Amino acid sequence: MKDKIRKLQKEREKVERKLWKAAWKGDVRKAEKILEEYLRKNPDDKEALLALTRILAETKPEKAMRILDKALEKWPNDPEIIRQKVILLLNQGKIEEAEKIIAGIKSENPEIIEAKALITAEKDPRKAIEIIDKALAKKEDSALRLTKARILAEELKKYEEAEEEIKKAMKMGIKKGEKSTALTLLAYVKWKQGKFEEAEKYARKAIEINPLENDAWRILAEALLELERYEEADACIDRALAIAPNSFYANKTKLICILEIARKKYSEKDVIEAANKLLKLAKTRDQLNTALWWASTAFDAIGELDKAEELAREYVRLFPNDVEAWIHLASILLSKKDVNGALSCLEKAKMLGGENSYNYWCIMAEVMEALGQINEAIKCVKKRIRTASSVEKVS
Repeated sequence: MKDKIRKLQKEREKVERKLWKAAWKGDVRKAEKILEEYLRKNPDDKEALLALTRILAETKPEKAMRILDKALEKWPNDPEIIRQKVILLLNQGKIEEAEKIIAGIKSENPEIIEAKALITAEKDPRKAIEIIDKALAKKEDSALRLTKARILAEELKKYEEAEEEIKKAMKMGIKKGEKSTALTLLAYVKWKQGKFEEAEKYARKAIEINPLENDAWRILAEALLELERYEEADACIDRALAIAPNSFYANKTKLICILEIARKKYSEKDVIEAANKLLKLAKTRDQLNTALWWASTAFDAIGELDKAEELAREYVRLFPNDVEAWIHLASILLSKKDVNGALSCLEKAKMLGGENSYNYWCIMAEVMEALGQINEAIKCVKKRIRTASSVEKVS
């Protein structure tokens, strides 16, 4: 029996090395094949099976779901498999299906608590935190700490609290898989705090542990964009997209990279394809907000002003209280020589507090100049300078 266990351990270590090499090279398909081959010989290795479904989650979600369903026939009510299935459904925006799976399960197993919290966070992040805190009061768990950190950072924007939770989890002696997740979350927090060098550092550490950590590649790309290392960012986001080609946020970052280095590497066709793909991938209201903004910006950048206007108008229809959106639409209309239309948008922006925006005075100065009101244009330039100075003092 001991010899059999040693043999299995050696085989797993060998597979892990092969998997890491394939992942480091960005060969996701090879990583998938390595795990499938291993599972044919060792079908009862649940950990390997879960690892395979995580790889398939973005590229072949239907296949991942079939594997999980079959696994639940073998291991009924297994909490790790249930959690993985819930995560897969939530990634596809299938909240009601996820709720059905977890309904009626009264287990206090950490994986089940995590699944319930993730479902709850889709509608009420604060309640999700309460669910986790209640479980942690009974028993500490590093995975729950990390889930709490994710909700605090991504949903509630409480970055300092999220960082504290990550540190608490890491002090508990977390598993190898959890460590890359923790470092990725830490990178995300640092990126959101504007600490881009630190974000880069933690993202790279996460990737060293797990080169298939899609979010780590994406956050690394975002940090590099902020550091104006555009070509490096583009290479990193391509790695993220190799792992998760239909990730909304990775595709958003790719569009930004294309816009930043378009003249050197990309054509107008590339911009259009990236913008249209982002619009198709938007599932939630927040994603639609992001997609409309960046797609409109992209079409504006390549001179496709009719399409840019169409998307900008849809944006302000859905999000009428966004000051910068009205200013953005004004800018597009000004480019189309629709000065009165631009002025009307700026008036709406003013009602929402637009006079505190640097961009407001930039566009207003151009509008006044177009109307031949040079003195007013000069006043706008002066206000723009004062606004810029006040922004610098605040920052």
